[in-house]
Amino acid sequence: MTRVFPRPPPSAPSRAWPGAAEARNPPLPPYAGELRDRLTEAIAGEVGFGGGDRAMYAYDASVYRQVPVGVVTPRDAADVEAALEVCRRFGAPVLARGCGTSLTGQAVNGAVVFDFTRHMDGIVELAPMRHTARAQPGVVCDRLRDAAAPYGLTFGPDPATHDHATIGGMIGNNSCGTHSLTAGKTVDNIEELEIVTYDGTRMRVGATGEDELECVIAAGGRRGAIYAGLRHIRDTYADAIRRGLPVIPRRVSGYNLDALLPENGFHVARALVGSEGTLALTLDATCGPPGWSGPCGPARTARAAGSTTTRPTRPRCGRSGATRRAPPACPSGSPATAAGPTGRTPPSTRTSSGPTCAISCACSTGTATTPSSTATGARDASTAASTSTCAASAASMPSGGSWSRPPTSSSRTADRCRGSTGTGTGGPSCGRACSRPS
Repeated sequence: MTRVFPRPPPSAPSRAWPGAAEARNPPLPPYAGELRDRLTEAIAGEVGFGGGDRAMYAYDASVYRQVPVGVVTPRDAADVEAALEVCRRFGAPVLARGCGTSLTGQAVNGAVVFDFTRHMDGIVELAPMRHTARAQPGVVCDRLRDAAAPYGLTFGPDPATHDHATIGGMIGNNSCGTHSLTAGKTVDNIEELEIVTYDGTRMRVGATGEDELECVIAAGGRRGAIYAGLRHIRDTYADAIRRGLPVIPRRVSGYNLDALLPENGFHVARALVGSEGTLALTLDATCGPPGWSGPCGPARTARAAGSTTTRPTRPRCGRSGATRRAPPACPSGSPATAAGPTGRTPPSTRTSSGPTCAISCACSTGTATTPSSTATGARDASTAASTSTCAASAASMPSGGSWSRPPTSSSRTADRCRGSTGTGTGGPSCGRACSRPS
């Protein structure tokens, strides 16, 4: 016979009352009150140590709950440095937080949380000719992509939360996204970082040549000591790093120690990507190739009919289809510069990495025209001229960059490339579809 136990009566639903958040949260450390007062005096941003603030930042997209000591929303880099100095004085741990989209608890901890999304969310610089942009850590990914879209550029990594994930958070966990196989992970799209360490050392880091590395170490100071320690790790464990780190497209766990290897340019910025703020806080990031890709010629200005303002646009690389293709091989002999179909030689050239040559884009810098049935002959002649004169490659891209294109779906790629084949009404095109090998 089965024994049936009576079901216990349902408990009364919990009700919110004044002080309910404080009752559920763990107690503050003994120095919390004075820490809050000193932070309020030191920074221009907001400081929140109340129960509601702590409860709100105790969650991210994961199942974990870690109640912070308090929350700081700095207004600028000076606020970050001042807040770090105060936290260091009390020995309080700190945690950088983006939009809280982490799935394994990276954005929660029993620390002073730095929320960069409220004030430090500006695009410092957008340089289409160099294919770079400087953004503060609180900038949402889609906002950066939208700002670059008029120039035919994009930021490659696009995680599922791209409409509210921040650049700082993406740097923290080395975000990928659906287009990371073609555009690379976040680590592949970062050129430089402006950082500040817990001890207050502020510096700009990026790729470092051997001569520059020697100079930095010889200069001494805290920066020299950091670089010397990183070089020691590289020299001691280089072989183990090469053997132990798998070469797979979605490797995002752990520290990117392979970025310190000589063949990778001792790239300190990329070594910090994926460290989840455990090594330094990011103040701004310079995003660059390979995610920044797409335009292929000098900047132009297009004016809408009846408008008195101008909008910067750039001719787009023509491709005959959505299939990704390799860059053309460098012809034998010395690097050549190709002239455009209009007889002009673009002012800038680019040297692609790998076996490609320094060549210029043959895009016309004139006003873009829409193909029509009455202009078939002229269009075919223009395409033929482009095919023979434009060897391929993206002009005006920064030297030493890698060959890449914007991560777009096949349908978007087809729409973007209609102008190159003369079968649609796409935007300006350089007619180079036939000049690239299949």
